[in-house]
Amino acid sequence: RTSVRTLTVVPGPIVRYFASTGSLAPLPGPVLKFPFAGKVLKVAKPGTAVVAGDVLAAVEAARPLLGQLAQQRERLAFYQQMAEGMRQAGNKVEEERQMAKVEERKARIAKTMRALAQVAVVASSAGTVEESFARDGDTVEAGSLAVRLSSAGHRATFDLPGAQAAEARRLGFCQVGVDGNL
Repeated sequence: RTSVRTLTVVPGPIVRYFASTGSLAPLPGPVLKFPFAGKVLKVAKPGTAVVAGDVLAAVEAARPLLGQLAQQRERLAFYQQMAEGMRQAGNKVEEERQMAKVEERKARIAKTMRALAQVAVVASSAGTVEESFARDGDTVEAGSLAVRLSSAGHRATFDLPGAQAAEARRLGFCQVGVDGNL
């Protein structure tokens, strides 16, 4: 009779500590450029919080589209309010009619935003304006710097002795503790 012994391996963390000094610096944020040449109509000021879809900088060619966008957003808010009123009143037929108008306005706004992105700098994500490279009234070329957004990330640089650096590279880092915080 042969007996077989089986071991089951359970993955778990392996903790290795390396004493080191290092520096932590914020990553540079993305720099957005003017897609169209012309006289600057508006530029977001440093410290301005933005969300996706906000116009950060625009040239004169964007003026009609900005006006159109404002009007479309106003009409969208009106139809949303009307649909909500009909929902509260229990008028399903009128609510559906108003919701169809809401969807139509959203489609128009999306089309205007696509056109606006051709002549203005539009935020693709949320953030904060860190630096403005142009001022209202300046004349810019296509590709000129417009604004820099703040970065959400940081870069850490650690100084390890050669043997510890080789071992850390071999093991790979999953977490780094800084002053006892992960």
